[in-house]
Amino acid sequence: YLDAHLPGSPGVNNNLVFDNEFQCGPGSNYIDYCRPFGVDGFASGAAEGNVFFHNSMHDFSVAAQVNGNNNYVVANQCHEVFNSKARRFPTGQCFSVQPYQWSRDNVIANNTMANTADVAIQFIPGKAGVSSGHQVTGNIMYGCGLAAKATRRDACIAVALDDSVGP
Repeated sequence: YLDAHLPGSPGVNNNLVFDNEFQCGPGSNYIDYCRPFGVDGFASGAAEGNVFFHNSMHDFSVAAQVNGNNNYVVANQCHEVFNSKARRFPTGQCFSVQPYQWSRDNVIANNTMANTADVAIQFIPGKAGVSSGHQVTGNIMYGCGLAAKATRRDACIAVALDDSVGP
């Protein structure tokens, strides 16, 4: 977890996380906090320039979290993502993008996402900031929303209807 989401955090910048396998198993849940990875920044500059490249993520329940600015999630494989029992939190997704205060210009590119319980990528509103300018390009997504509620079934990307989620 590249964590700089608290005021006064020194920041987590310019890290390379590559060629790893993240796997939790069928018993994982939100309480176990089994998410493949996370990057969180409290303020502009607190979580920037991090690269998550060519990782394999499977058999988990809580989405990899991408907060901060100018981070890159490229050429990863994400599959067999199931719902946890903690239904009030986002579950069953590959990636969630949500600001604590800043989340801008992140790139999610050339990933393969398959067999997710909910959407593959969700842009979540932030209570403290704005999420905008992200690029989602060149991804392969299939088997999305297999256990989602009816309004999200078969959707691969969800963008929240909220002023904090920008263009």
